[in-house]
Amino acid sequence: MCIPPTMLSASAPAGPSLLYNLCAICTAYAYTTRHLAMSPLSSVDPAEPQIEDARGTIARLVPFLTDRRSKTVHWTLSSVEIDLWSRFEPGSMTPAFFSLLLRDAATLLQPSSVTVLSSAAPNDHSQAYMESESHPNAHTIRVLSDLSALFDVPPSAASPSADHAQSRPESKVQQKASTATHKLTFYAAHVFRTPTPLLRALAAEVRVRAEVIEHEESETHTSKPADVHVPQTLNAKASDGNRADGTSRIEELT
Repeated sequence: MCIPPTMLSASAPAGPSLLYNLCAICTAYAYTTRHLAMSPLSSVDPAEPQIEDARGTIARLVPFLTDRRSKTVHWTLSSVEIDLWSRFEPGSMTPAFFSLLLRDAATLLQPSSVTVLSSAAPNDHSQAYMESESHPNAHTIRVLSDLSALFDVPPSAASPSADHAQSRPESKVQQKASTATHKLTFYAAHVFRTPTPLLRALAAEVRVRAEVIEHEESETHTSKPADVHVPQTLNAKASDGNRADGTSRIEELT
């Protein structure tokens, strides 16, 4: 992902904090990755219908990314939890599964403890440095970059309305995709300028909340909760497109 130099500055981001919005994005990303068994999301052939499924899932869970007029700002983790929970398909979410997604989000938000500095870092905002993997917050930037590439893909040829959509000057699908890529670039710049301790604190808060939900669930039920049916989990076998060592898809991004 290329971040224009004009969107970067030496100071911390001004205006309302978007950290909890980032939490919502990472949670939605984790769900989509698990639900569709796609990692990275943008790696699938554009002609495959899964591309449209992935776009639609992200747009449904975090609509502030695709709605040009949206001014949604989550101020607390509770706000993220309540809003996301209401957007899942009825019967598709349980406390145990949501706790797992929050753990995934915490992993994606967690800054690197040790990084290799680029020769252009830290005050040179050249394109080489902006695209490097050396930034401490690279895990989160990688998520945003994957989502940006996902929405940058032309409408799937497998979509029944693809030809009709491409025949118009700018379809609603294209408008939403364009809005998403612009907003994701903005969020990436926000992450790039966010002090690492803030992102680390957010990851810790999300992880603690996941543990609380898991603990509350275990106290509510005396027996072990039934496993949530997911077509393929992030820990699917290598024959299903994952690593042979069983490393999860989320961990592959980090």
